[in-house]
Amino acid sequence: MRLSHEWLTGALPGQIVTTLRVVDGDTLDDPATGARYRLANIDCPETDERAGCYREKIKGEQAKSAAEMIVATANKIELRPTGRVDVYGRTIAHVRIDDRDFGKLMIARGYARRWNGKREEWCGPKGGLAILAKAAGTGHACKACRAGMIASLKAANTVVAFPTKRHQSGSVSQNEP
Repeated sequence: MRLSHEWLTGALPGQIVTTLRVVDGDTLDDPATGARYRLANIDCPETDERAGCYREKIKGEQAKSAAEMIVATANKIELRPTGRVDVYGRTIAHVRIDDRDFGKLMIARGYARRWNGKREEWCGPKGGLAILAKAAGTGHACKACRAGMIASLKAANTVVAFPTKRHQSGSVSQNEP
């Protein structure tokens, strides 16, 4: 017995759409119906005031650009709603682009991580940005969230002793420590 995508994911049968507008890396609008969709299987960095730091916002903008490129070059876009709606009123859906899972494409290209049903931090030394950087074989450092900054902070906190000012006679002034 062959298991269908709908059965495995709980998605409803797909509907083909001709155009989608990318809101951010994991949110799409259908201008024809006015519906807003949240991808069911991925999470991308934030692009607005919810971004934890500047680096998250930049990575979120990169994810949005990547999503726009994928959508703009698609021959076939299929939406498969799960029947659920998130707290922002978006319809949760799986999206297939040219018969490939859009979420998996975004993960494979390093712009998203798997969605586990709860919001996880992107910033910090164990956040999503650090994980994506490690997977890509690049470094990640951010002063705002202190990711990758431990060695820099230790160096900055090192006490440097400077010689005290001495008088001609070689004795230390009374006012100096």
